Amino acid sequence: MPTPIRRVLGVGDWSPGTVRSVGSGRGRYRYSADVVRISGADLRTVRRTGGDTAILWRRPAGSVRVYAVRHTDSTSTHDQDTVYVRLVGSPFRGHAPAEGGVRFSELLPGRYLFEASTPSLDLIEATTLRTTVTVKPDTVIDAQVSVKPLLQAAREVCDDDHFGPANSILAGRLTIAASNGPVARSKLTAEWNGGSRETVSRQDGYYRICGVPRGKLLLVRASADELVATKTVTLEADEVVRRLDLSMK
Repeated sequence: MPTPIRRVLGVGDWSPGTVRSVGSGRGRYRYSADVVRISGADLRTVRRTGGDTAILWRRPAGSVRVYAVRHTDSTSTHDQDTVYVRLVGSPFRGHAPAEGGVRFSELLPGRYLFEASTPSLDLIEATTLRTTVTVKPDTVIDAQVSVKPLLQAAREVCDDDHFGPANSILAGRLTIAASNGPVARSKLTAEWNGGSRETVSRQDGYYRICGVPRGKLLLVRASADELVATKTVTLEADEVVRRLDLSMK
């Protein structure tokens, strides 16, 4: 029998991009395997019934140190955004400093996907750039993953008719002030001198308005039944994305 090593979390091998658990539920022990890898060997966690003790049997593991590489826009404040590196298909992520990488340890041999993002990219729900890393036992692998330029990402999530070089995106959540619950299917309008844009909030209250100008006073309004929300904002000359959460009263 292999030497048991105490851990709380186990990582197993199933289909790419999925996370699930399996268990026997019989006897004094419960067996489970959580999935985050593209491919590799088994990993099993054994927990005592009614207790918090977890014993893990594993094969030799490796580590990955991931460096985030920025490809910046000369017209955006994206350079100041915090960059996070994530292990795709899992809740694990780390803040990537300006110099230095994020280390992911105790990974079983196999192939993994890593991605880099920022709060602004996450806000507009941009697709990320990813890199594949093959982990080897008892080895630290250095890898790089690129951060998508914010202006490029904005152009991808907005169609060409609604996004130009001097345009920006307003995005956020529409909620009810009394309960903080989401407001679904509500019309939102951004108006300024000479134009306007509009959209409809999703079921979770999220909205995104493309093609709003910078340097102009914007009046943002939302209404649903007897609820209403209004706010005025002016975007900076280099501001590609602005988070604007609206609370309806």
